[in-house]
Amino acid sequence: MFPPSRLLAVLLFPACLAAQSRLVIPSGLASREGNSSAWVPAKYAPSRVQFLYSAKAMGGSPLRIQSLSLRRDGLRRELFLLHKWDLEIFMSNLPGDPVAGYSRLWAGNRGKDYTCVMKKTSITFPASPPPSKAPAPFSITMALDKPFPYSGKAFLLEFAAHAGTFSAAVWYADAETASGWVGAPSGGARSYSGTGCPRDFFNYGTYPYIGYVWRHYGFSRADRKDLPALDILGTSSTHLGGIPLPLDLAPLGAKGCRLYTDPALVFPSRTDASSREGRVEFDLGVIPNDPALVGAVYFEQQVVLDPAFNSLGVRMSRLARCTVGGPFQGKCDFFEFFDFGVHFDLKQPFARYYAPKGIVVELGL
Repeated sequence: MFPPSRLLAVLLFPACLAAQSRLVIPSGLASREGNSSAWVPAKYAPSRVQFLYSAKAMGGSPLRIQSLSLRRDGLRRELFLLHKWDLEIFMSNLPGDPVAGYSRLWAGNRGKDYTCVMKKTSITFPASPPPSKAPAPFSITMALDKPFPYSGKAFLLEFAAHAGTFSAAVWYADAETASGWVGAPSGGARSYSGTGCPRDFFNYGTYPYIGYVWRHYGFSRADRKDLPALDILGTSSTHLGGIPLPLDLAPLGAKGCRLYTDPALVFPSRTDASSREGRVEFDLGVIPNDPALVGAVYFEQQVVLDPAFNSLGVRMSRLARCTVGGPFQGKCDFFEFFDFGVHFDLKQPFARYYAPKGIVVELGL
C-alpha cells in the first residue's frame, strides 16, 4: 500500500505536468488582460509581423515549443468576425533583447536559426463575442510542424498572413504595449533645391537610416516610355573637381538642365513603360548598420536618357540633400515590426510600422 504522502504525489503529478506544459508570454499575462491589441496577423491579410521578446518577457528558461495559442482582445466590446487566413509561423533565437540592433528590415531581425515552424495553414478566426470577464480564453491553437528549441534568451515570433487580395475582418488579438520606451530612429532627412528639366521631374526616396532599406524613386514625366535612367549620388553640391556646381548644361543642348552634384556613385535603372508620369525606381539595397554613418550627408539627382527631349538627350531632376539617421535605441521587453495594406506584398523586404508591443501568446511545451 502507498504511504499517504506518496499516494498524494502520484495523484498530483498529472496536474503538475499539465500546469508546466503551457506558458503565456509576455510573462505575467496568463490571467491578466493585456493593455492593448494586435492588428496583425488576425485582422489583415496579406500582412507580416515580427514580435521580439526579451529573455525577461519569456521567463528566461529554455523551452521546447510545440504549439501556440491566441486569445481575442477582451477590452473591445464588438463581435469579432468569422474568417480564415492562410498563416505561416517562423521562430528564431535572438542574440540580444529588443530594441537596439534591430531594424525595419525583416531579414535584419532574424537569428541564425530562423525556421519556418508552421507551413502555410488555413486558420479559422471564430465569431468571438466579448468575454463576460477579461481576459478571453485562448481559443485559437496552432500546432507547429516541428518543435522549436528556445534557448532562454531573446526570441522572435513572426507571422505571415496570405490572401489573394487585400482583406480585412474585425479580429484583434490581445497584446501588451510597453510604456515609456524612447528610442525611435532619428536624424534621417531629405530636403530639396534646384529645378528639374522638365520642371516637374521630382525625385523622392525613403528617409535614410542605418540598417534600413535604401530606395530612391522619381517621376521623369516621360509618358509611357522605356528609357535608361541613372541615380547620381555625390558628396558635394558646390564643386566637381575644379568646376563650380550647379553646372548649366544649356550650352550642350539641354536648356533648363543643371548638374547639381558630383557623380561619386551612379546606379542604373529604367523608366516604367506603363507609367504616364515616367516613374523610375532605384533599389540600392540596405544602408549598412554602422553607427559611424549616422549624420553623413550625400546628394542625389536622377537622370533619364531621352533622345527626344532635347539635343543632349537628358531629363534631369532637382537636387536632394540626404542625411543618414540613426538606429533604434534603448531596450524594451517586447517590440513589433509590422506591415499590411492594399499595396502590401509579402516579398517586401521592410516594415513600415513599429511599436513597443507584444502579442499575448500561450505556448504549448
